[in-house]
Amino acid sequence: MTVFKRIVFFLTAFSAAALFLLTCFSNGAVHTFLSFLLAAAAIGLIRLLSRCRLPSRTALWIAASVAVALRVLAIFCFPVGTAPAHDFGSYFRLAQNLAEGGPYIQSSCAFFPHMLFFSMALSVPFRLFGASVLTYQLCNLALSLCALFLLYAILLETAGKPAAFAGALAWAFEPALVLYAPLNCHEHYVLTLTFLYLFLLLRFTQQKSKRPVVLALRGGTLGLCLLALDLVRPLGILFFIATLLWLILRAHQWDARRAGALALAALAFTGVLFGGKAAAFEAANGLRREPLAKASYGFTLLVGSNGESGGTWNGEDSSYFLSLMRENGGRDGYRAANNAVLSKVRTRWTDRSFGENLRFLTQKNQMLWGGQKIVLEYLRLYETAPAGFSSHPRPIALLRLLCDTYLSALLLLSAVTCFSAARNKKLDEGFLLFTAIAFLGFACMHCLTEASGRYTISALSLLLLLAVPRANSRTILKRRRRRE
Repeated sequence: MTVFKRIVFFLTAFSAAALFLLTCFSNGAVHTFLSFLLAAAAIGLIRLLSRCRLPSRTALWIAASVAVALRVLAIFCFPVGTAPAHDFGSYFRLAQNLAEGGPYIQSSCAFFPHMLFFSMALSVPFRLFGASVLTYQLCNLALSLCALFLLYAILLETAGKPAAFAGALAWAFEPALVLYAPLNCHEHYVLTLTFLYLFLLLRFTQQKSKRPVVLALRGGTLGLCLLALDLVRPLGILFFIATLLWLILRAHQWDARRAGALALAALAFTGVLFGGKAAAFEAANGLRREPLAKASYGFTLLVGSNGESGGTWNGEDSSYFLSLMRENGGRDGYRAANNAVLSKVRTRWTDRSFGENLRFLTQKNQMLWGGQKIVLEYLRLYETAPAGFSSHPRPIALLRLLCDTYLSALLLLSAVTCFSAARNKKLDEGFLLFTAIAFLGFACMHCLTEASGRYTISALSLLLLLAVPRANSRTILKRRRRRE
């Protein structure tokens, strides 16, 4: 088990370091310098905070105040509307329609079911407060604060108060997250549910209860949380596999009775996740005439293998997949379409040489992990002011640089975290191992699936948990040596 854990940490460290180097090579020397500067500033900040004994409540409210102030500033600087009919505009109109009880006619949800499920969630505040831009922006603020509180709680348990405060501040200042505040997107929803799942998982493993009923209820709660996440962003299988693998690696710490109870909890977790997903799709199919695709793996693999588009969305693959669904028809049209495109996906990969595939993956990951600045394109697309903030080139250039360098600094610190954890036998990996497994799975998954700079926002929850504790690791190790 110890050897396997070290292999996981080394692979994660290599992946994070490779992604950091790719972003640096694609963005130039200034980007690289600022990335190292931000990483050094994070280490210095945590060491400074370790000397300041702020109460937890005070530290949390400082970070929350900064987060709210920056996001409100972004909302005022970038006044946005609900046109054009891009993803964000479609979410708004579909949620508005559902809130008003109108007919559901969005055809693209046939193979993008997350559009329907996120719009269903958004229709709840629309029913309560009215369908407006202000309503979803207030929802974004509320979800950002919930995510900040959950991040602080997780880091407080796993890395101590200074690291928790620094992590909350890192969340508050994250440029891309701040700039997504004016937009009607599901990034805030996804990140909040991700942190909620991680928090519940951490508490679940800390509990010493061996009662089967209690553990089954907790396993079902985890499955319900992961279900709500998976319906909007297909990360459920990733976290499901990472969770089971992590629990298996910790199984040697439990006696037979606790291992049996945890197995029951795992069954409840699995049943709620997959049974709930099937029930959700059956209920959603009642809102429309043609059935929803229960899985869109075929489409995302098809787009992710397209060398001409760099693995990004393109109209050719979209039209091809939709035509396959219509040709097969019926309730299982999506399944036939998914199976039909797999051979085309395989052909694309095998027709390219090893060197061509390597260049393709390099370009794809450069765009993916160096593309957080795409949020500025979304803001320009939805901005309502004729000469708004996005029309000023100098501040926009600065924001583009900050978006990319911030993520690069997190990748650098995460690589150092995992490399140190692999080499240091005294370091208690605990929850850090789960985070490393999940991040490694995320990076590998996006080598095959559709790529977009927006998708790496979902990885911020894992990167913050990996990057922030490492900045204070030397202090922790010194304290341990002094105690010894």
